[in-house]
Amino acid sequence: MKLLRDLARDKGWNDQTPMSWEFGTASRSGVAHPAYAALEEPAREIERRLWSAQASALLPWIERQRYDVIERNLYEIRGLIMGNDRYEDQTDPFGLEVGELCMLFGMRGASRDVRKTLQTLRRARNALAHLSPMAAKEVLGLISSGFR
Repeated sequence: MKLLRDLARDKGWNDQTPMSWEFGTASRSGVAHPAYAALEEPAREIERRLWSAQASALLPWIERQRYDVIERNLYEIRGLIMGNDRYEDQTDPFGLEVGELCMLFGMRGASRDVRKTLQTLRRARNALAHLSPMAAKEVLGLISSGFR
């Protein structure tokens, strides 16, 4: 954020500068320049753009990881579902959400790696589902975690 605000100040923009194409603070279609948007306190537009970028890239990736976990642990998941009244109507393991998988694998002595993977995916999914951008450190940790 500091970098964007410094750029805005270098351009001579402040909270009194109009948002317009003529001043360079917006595109022709009226979308605020990121440096100009960063001047807002708090910088809600920058947060929204960051969340949007993360959600569009990470949610499909999280879904792929969920699917892979199910594929690799299909036999165990079927056994956990069959022995549990809560999931008696669940006939397709691939229909289980990340949170449900966390609960299933947390019930019995499931692999620590699988539980850790699912918990990481659930935390990321929950952050994005609640319209909260993740910190850069969290995103880098998520994608470099070596899932698969």
